[in-house]
Amino acid sequence: MNVFEERLFEALGHDNHAVWVAVLTFDGARQWVFYTSDVSECGRRLAAMPHEERSYPIELEADEDPTWTYLRESILNPLKIEA
Repeated sequence: MNVFEERLFEALGHDNHAVWVAVLTFDGARQWVFYTSDVSECGRRLAAMPHEERSYPIELEADEDPTWTYLRESILNPLKIEA
């Protein structure tokens, strides 16, 4: 998993093509959340990533979120602690 994650960040973030905003781990799965203006380019970079003997067992999902609502409401907002 560590090797995959390093390769993922290098493929998508080395030139700030995509902004990594979260890594979520739950129910035995890990989800990486990136924001990008070019989903097709992200797909090309993922396909070109080095991998082991077999391709990585990943699922991709892309949604439009120009105001970063998912980040603000689903990831950052639950982190607020009531005083």
